[in-house]
Amino acid sequence: MSLNNITSTNVIPSTSDNLNIIFSLITRNFLYYLPIIFLILGTIGCIGNTVIFLQPTLRSNTFCIYSLCGSFVDLVNLSLNIIMSYFTSNLQIQYYQLNSSLGCKFLCHTLVFLPQLSINLTVLSLIDRFACTCSLTSSIRRLNQIKMAPYWILITFIISYIIPIHVLIINNIIPGRGCASTQSVIYAILSIIITGLMQPSIMLIFVLLTYRNVRMSRQRVGLVIIANSAHRRYQFVRTASFQILGTACLSLPSTIMYGFSIISPSSNRTAEQNTIFYFIYNEYPILLTNIPAMNNGTTRRIKSQIR
Repeated sequence: MSLNNITSTNVIPSTSDNLNIIFSLITRNFLYYLPIIFLILGTIGCIGNTVIFLQPTLRSNTFCIYSLCGSFVDLVNLSLNIIMSYFTSNLQIQYYQLNSSLGCKFLCHTLVFLPQLSINLTVLSLIDRFACTCSLTSSIRRLNQIKMAPYWILITFIISYIIPIHVLIINNIIPGRGCASTQSVIYAILSIIITGLMQPSIMLIFVLLTYRNVRMSRQRVGLVIIANSAHRRYQFVRTASFQILGTACLSLPSTIMYGFSIISPSSNRTAEQNTIFYFIYNEYPILLTNIPAMNNGTTRRIKSQIR
């Protein structure tokens, strides 16, 4: 009887073993198919933005030019992360295993620079809308001239490259760890300040300035004739407010991930944990940024706001 009991115990797996097997299968499939899903959805979103912003009534508008450039940057960033995820999950090659100090600094800076450039282009589009609400005699109105768009994009590119300059200084080859941050706490704090606080704050400031200009414009005119125009401007303010809220929500995962990196350095995480970490930081915002292009009402809403 005792022998039978022992035999049955060895044959029937425990519940914890089953859960471990199921969790292992889910994790493996999650890491394998997630890059493909993100690439498909991100590409569809980018194509949708391209179709919307290149329509004849929109292609000459600076707001659409800045937004379209931001969408292209998102697609480049997404593709780069897909390639890195492939090397990480399939070939077991981690980017922090680089042996070149210069290559380590350049790659880490690029991974921070591209998302920074995309968000700064969004900020530039809000500044463009603010310039549209200024008086006709104001010099700020030159910001939304089509001939000035390439210069403002170049300035935004330079600023976006300079902001994460700390990555080039802090990241380096560490013996036993490879390419990593030499000051992980300082790196995480700076990233939280830039990504989680500075960018949403700048967007909020320009939306409030735009709202103030709209109110002052209505007080000066104060006629029913401009009711439709005022309605469109208020519609923009509401949309921009949701854009700020969305940016803050999209910044939240990366802020949490940076806080998590303070508690759990990359040297203590497995390859699967690192893959999930960088997907949440880099590709989750890109996906949600491009998904609105699939909405049928997006074109109609943008047209009503820029007229």
